[in-house]
Amino acid sequence: MAIKWTIQGLLIYAGLAAYFIAFIATLLRRRKIGTVTYFLGFLVGCAAIAYRWIHVSHIPMQNLFEVFLVLGALVYPISIFCNRILRIGGVAGDMLLV
Repeated sequence: MAIKWTIQGLLIYAGLAAYFIAFIATLLRRRKIGTVTYFLGFLVGCAAIAYRWIHVSHIPMQNLFEVFLVLGALVYPISIFCNRILRIGGVAGDMLLV
């Protein structure tokens, strides 16, 4: 698999890296760093969606790549909703997202 050296590809890689760093930081009990990097990954994901939307001139929901891009960006607000409003966290929150 080749690295996609486009703006959108780099945005997606940056978002994935931010999510991975947030996961590692949370495992190392650095919750604040994990939360900030998780939010940063969400913002980068939103930027990738906006770039794709502008680039193809239609809502990015026409193929499976675009659908997964949008669903990946929606993980953050859904997890915040589960944790703060529904008071569901941990394994139950992950199962609800899946």
